[in-house]
Amino acid sequence: MSNPITVELPADLPTDWQQYQVVSPNGTEAGLDEQHGYNYLMEQVNNAQTAAKECGEALGDTVPASREINGHPLTDDVTLTGADINVSGSDSTPISTALSNKAGGADHKIKTYTDYGDIGLSGTEITVAQIFAALPIGSALYTNNSLTSCLGADFRPSNGIYGLLLARKITDNSMLLEWHSPLNYDGTIAGDYTSAYRSLSTTPWSGWAQVATAEPPQEYNLTTTNGRITYSKDQFERVYLYIHLTGITIEENKIIGTLPVGYRPSYLVSTLARIGGSFGTIDISTAGAITLRNTDDSTESGGIFASASFLAA
Repeated sequence: MSNPITVELPADLPTDWQQYQVVSPNGTEAGLDEQHGYNYLMEQVNNAQTAAKECGEALGDTVPASREINGHPLTDDVTLTGADINVSGSDSTPISTALSNKAGGADHKIKTYTDYGDIGLSGTEITVAQIFAALPIGSALYTNNSLTSCLGADFRPSNGIYGLLLARKITDNSMLLEWHSPLNYDGTIAGDYTSAYRSLSTTPWSGWAQVATAEPPQEYNLTTTNGRITYSKDQFERVYLYIHLTGITIEENKIIGTLPVGYRPSYLVSTLARIGGSFGTIDISTAGAITLRNTDDSTESGGIFASASFLAA
């Protein structure tokens, strides 16, 4: 706190007065110096009163001696530690306790195990539940596996020849898992998978779900001599249909192609199309038939351009 007093307080009033000594307004009239004058005396009295007032006003803004912070009285400097601060307004756990619970000891790094034996597991049919029970909270298991190693058959996604397992225990009731397998028995790409384990659930293990890949879906063409009808399907079972035909006879209700099983919708799909010199629609039925609708031109040669997207049945 800075000094609140703004007036000079020299504390130089004389204390050597003599009996019957003459005083004057400025002191000099009686042959004395300025400090012996009563004008100087009154000036210093006024300054003292001003200083007292300024001190009182400044003290009104100070913290009361009874004030505390996290149970520490403010009678001296206070140093707060992690034990004095809660994690959040809704979690009263001290930060120091929360940090000490992190895996890996004093450096607070995530502990990673690279072998099942590191967490006390062995055998040929290790399950998800066993890994969950063996892993400390906040740690991870990162290990290679082959079909002849210790993972149980129900724990392996797909029919991969070998793969890499990553299990991370998040809390005392949840664990995330990843499986990365480059090849299947037949040499095809097996892919990446994720799953979760929650001990509080009636079905703790979610099972494996394949991670979406960046590979474009395989495209196929329907047989046609007047252009191209292309279709494909992504990993989410969504079908994409593209139609680009020229010089084709345009007729109402004409079927221009049929999609194979696995690429057909579960309901009738209608999409806007450029048909000849105007616009119409194209229907894709549950049987896969691609049919011209609402055509203005009859038995006239022209182009057909359209696209559609839908979930496969």
